[in-house]
Amino acid sequence: MKRTINVIGVPFALGGRKSGSANGPRGFIENGLLGFLETRGYTSIYTDVQGKSMSPEIFSSSPVLSGPVYSHDAVLEVTKLAGARVFAAHTLGRLPLVIGGDHSISLGTVPQFLDPVFSYGRKVGLLWLDAHYDAHTPKTSHSHFANGFPLASALGYGERSLGCYGAFGRTALHRRLRFRPEHVLHLGAGKSDCEPEELALLQKLNVKTVTITDVNRDGYKVLIDALDVFLREVDDVIFTFDLDAMHKKFVPGVSFQSTGGLFPWHAFKIADRVAHSGKLRQIEIVEYNPDAEEYTALGYPKTTDFVFLFLERLFH
Repeated sequence: MKRTINVIGVPFALGGRKSGSANGPRGFIENGLLGFLETRGYTSIYTDVQGKSMSPEIFSSSPVLSGPVYSHDAVLEVTKLAGARVFAAHTLGRLPLVIGGDHSISLGTVPQFLDPVFSYGRKVGLLWLDAHYDAHTPKTSHSHFANGFPLASALGYGERSLGCYGAFGRTALHRRLRFRPEHVLHLGAGKSDCEPEELALLQKLNVKTVTITDVNRDGYKVLIDALDVFLREVDDVIFTFDLDAMHKKFVPGVSFQSTGGLFPWHAFKIADRVAHSGKLRQIEIVEYNPDAEEYTALGYPKTTDFVFLFLERLFH
């Protein structure tokens, strides 16, 4: 029997400069995501976290452009809410499919499986596919937008209030949930908006990265070889995918389009490897911006076409 997929929509964009990604969950649903999953034999359950919030107005409030983390309170509220839904999905044995929303939502969602109730004694890996490193802290950030922080936070750095915490041991002391650097793989960093402070943190921690420059120079095999090593060394995989890692010709529906991104067949090979490993525990698709979408001759949006094909490979 195929696993139940808990689709969790997080229509939030105050973590970044552009507002369009707040419409990402609605775009996926209106273009048939749930029906697509059902026709592939999966039971899908959809939850929109805005409807679960005691303060739904924060999802559409104006950005607060002050302080070390812009819109801090809204980001904190939304990431906690989204994280709670992911935790609940894991508790029920469902596969969380988080659809965003900007990448700040991963501050609350990515670390949830690290809670000892799920991960005790296991090597949990984090696969980060993104044109940007997202490894700033408030002290190094140039923009102070929270979508630049989630990878650093997942490694235990940055704003403590935005970290995720679990109960460890008999004394139930709350400790920050963090991935071990050797269990993290970043793929797809481009040439723009990847600041040296972010790379310095990842290099300091010896986090493995494969950039677009590496792929262009050495071929796609460098990407797959790094992924194969990663998959051998971990027991479980948390996968977060920022669609701006893809070339805009094939995936135009993002806020920051890339002219030098990955091609679909790169992403499909990644999906195939992860699927074959049997280790996928959570997948996130973020930064879909329907406002930037382009449509095919048949009227279907290119970006959701790609995403549905990607998920089909990932879940097979």
